[in-house]
Amino acid sequence: MVGEDDGRSPSDSSSYLSQMQDGFSNRGLSLLGEAAHAALQEYEEIEASKYSFPFNYDLRHPDQRISTSLSRALPYYFEAVSTLRRRSQSANGSEPEIETWLKGDAYPSYYGNSFHYQSDGWMSSSSANVYETSTQTLFLGRQDFMQKTALSSISSFYNNKKSAPLSPRPLKVLEIGCGTGRFSVYLRDSIESITGPMNAADSLDLTLVDLSPFYLQRARKNHRDYEKFRRRTSSSSTSSRDAKVTYVQGNGEKLDSLLSEDYDIVICMYMFHELPPSARANVASTMSRLTKKGGLAVFTDSIQKGDRPVLDDSIGAFKSFNEPFYDTYLEEDVGALFEQNGMEREEKWLSSVTKTLTFTNNE
Repeated sequence: MVGEDDGRSPSDSSSYLSQMQDGFSNRGLSLLGEAAHAALQEYEEIEASKYSFPFNYDLRHPDQRISTSLSRALPYYFEAVSTLRRRSQSANGSEPEIETWLKGDAYPSYYGNSFHYQSDGWMSSSSANVYETSTQTLFLGRQDFMQKTALSSISSFYNNKKSAPLSPRPLKVLEIGCGTGRFSVYLRDSIESITGPMNAADSLDLTLVDLSPFYLQRARKNHRDYEKFRRRTSSSSTSSRDAKVTYVQGNGEKLDSLLSEDYDIVICMYMFHELPPSARANVASTMSRLTKKGGLAVFTDSIQKGDRPVLDDSIGAFKSFNEPFYDTYLEEDVGALFEQNGMEREEKWLSSVTKTLTFTNNE
């Protein structure tokens, strides 16, 4: 699972899946095999106490109810039909509507694109509400498994590295491009396991940043639902799960409102592949600037060329899902973007088609 530093030189949905399948089949693995392997990696990480058993696996959690699955299925079905219709229009040479309905000076031009051909792009509550179901379905249940490589990387930093012990204060964490807040809830629930008994934070000071007010609203709901579930199911108060959560609508390229802040951990997840090259460099600069001395920057996103050579010829097919910057992302030297800002490379983690890179601020 752990690799070396990332020091490298610089159709339609069924065709995309078939190209990905071909790539996996070259090494005797099917997409279902990939999902099983990602699940096994999560099991091994939990067994090793890298992070906690997922709270939403608890049979008392709403995620385990058939009624919950049914309530999510219908909105997902209608969204999938709309998404595939736009993809089909593009494949047939017509021009589907891919610009979002909401315009404004607060949003960079690239943000007006409806990535993945999803309805309204990032600019509606309905988009935010169906997003998690859509990504889990697209990746055959792997999405949660893959993004938790970020939890493993943070755990490795605090438990295996010579990081300075945490002072008795809240652990300050910033996530840029937080989306629906799903990852930050997992982080919140596992913070004691992740930081380890010698570093256990007494609480969490979590700042979630996103350009979409609709996704921030969903993130707020996810954290409130988590708090409600924990209050209902926990026999005693667990201080490590206490959190102050701040929601900031902002552009990760600047974040001037946070200039005076510094964070123990700065995270950016599945965002770089949707940014033009100049914006990637700006976000890497922001992450580096806001990571405190001795702190950790965590980058999680799609694998790139060279990460899994067997997939080099097929991974680029994802661009056809209205990902206009994906081809340049595949060639981007992400490590160099952070090193240019004084960060030092730490570790690389892989799970299926996701990778996590970590960087430390030792200046």
